[in-house]
Amino acid sequence: MTSLNLHAVFPIAKKKLTSIEDKVLTIQERNDEKLRNELIGDYQPFIKKVTSKVCSQYIDRTMDEFSVGLFAFNDAIDQYQEGQGSRFLCFASAVWLKDPGS
Repeated sequence: MTSLNLHAVFPIAKKKLTSIEDKVLTIQERNDEKLRNELIGDYQPFIKKVTSKVCSQYIDRTMDEFSVGLFAFNDAIDQYQEGQGSRFLCFASAVWLKDPGS
């Protein structure tokens, strides 16, 4: 019995699925500013949600508080360490809660 190669029959572009933790570690290791900017752009809804929660009011992208949230997320990218026991998004939220004014 021969095995059938499904990729030969149904060509599918192989897309590497990478976790956010992998992306953060790649940014740290390679100082990859393009990937950093993409990650920050992709997670703006998360940044807005956490910033709104910290400020106890609705925050939109035109408010100064949103800029503080962007800085906090960027700091979280720099501070995250693999194996510290938390997922990156939980860690990033804790960065805001610990020091929302930084």
